[in-house]
Amino acid sequence: PNNEEECQKLLLSTFLEGPAVLCFDNLTTDLLPHKTLCSALTDERITGRVLGVSKMATASTRLLILSSGNNVGPVRDMARRCVTVLLDPACETPATRDFKNDPVRDVEQNRGYYVSLALTIIRAWIVARRPRTTCKSLASYTDWSELIRQPLLWLGLPDPAQSVFESMTVDPDTEQLG
Repeated sequence: PNNEEECQKLLLSTFLEGPAVLCFDNLTTDLLPHKTLCSALTDERITGRVLGVSKMATASTRLLILSSGNNVGPVRDMARRCVTVLLDPACETPATRDFKNDPVRDVEQNRGYYVSLALTIIRAWIVARRPRTTCKSLASYTDWSELIRQPLLWLGLPDPAQSVFESMTVDPDTEQLG
């Protein structure tokens, strides 16, 4: 969305439909910190006026929100709310790559298996009495840190929040203030 009003309309109507995933694909600008989007990423619900009627509605924000684009990222207040991933295709023209299999189809066909693997990691960490790994706290995301981040750190894997801290340090507004 280009502005806050457009963002609020889009998000509320989408959340009211209750999808599992919302994807902003092929962004051409950085991910801007619209108030409603920031709230959706930290609060369990958002409330707004339903389009075309004089009625307010509240919707759950419990869904996966993804965005993609070339050389774009979260800026300002979005930097602390987004885990970023850099995909390097290791070739000059990624659109011409050949794959031996279809990873999207594989995950769709075996979703239960992949979900069970993730839940097994979390369950193993809980059975091990929730050992705590020392790490920087991430305000507003304590539940995520507890059930996702801590089990991964316990396994010795890289901190999934590292990209959040890196985004916050290279944010243009932070650099300008410095």
